Amino acid sequence: MWEGAEIVGHVAISVGSFRNMFLRKQPCVWSLVTWVDGTQEGPDEDYPPWTTALELINGHIVVERDGTSTAYRIEWVPQASRSAAWEQYGMHKFSP
Repeated sequence: MWEGAEIVGHVAISVGSFRNMFLRKQPCVWSLVTWVDGTQEGPDEDYPPWTTALELINGHIVVERDGTSTAYRIEWVPQASRSAAWEQYGMHKFSP
């Protein structure tokens, strides 16, 4: 995640599903923000109408921190680097 020319954090996403109260399979996207100081926000769940997923597709994410919502620019990690990035910033404690 970028704020201007500075990397301020990383966002990990995981796609999964669960059974809703009507026992129908419901897709879900989880996102976890890890700030450069190591603190984390989330994980947050995203369901239809897919607000966070659409933000990510469009190259940004809005994160609320300390009562302030800020939009950060994102860049997708290249395929060759994804495993290493997941090891460092993925959802290990929060696996959906």
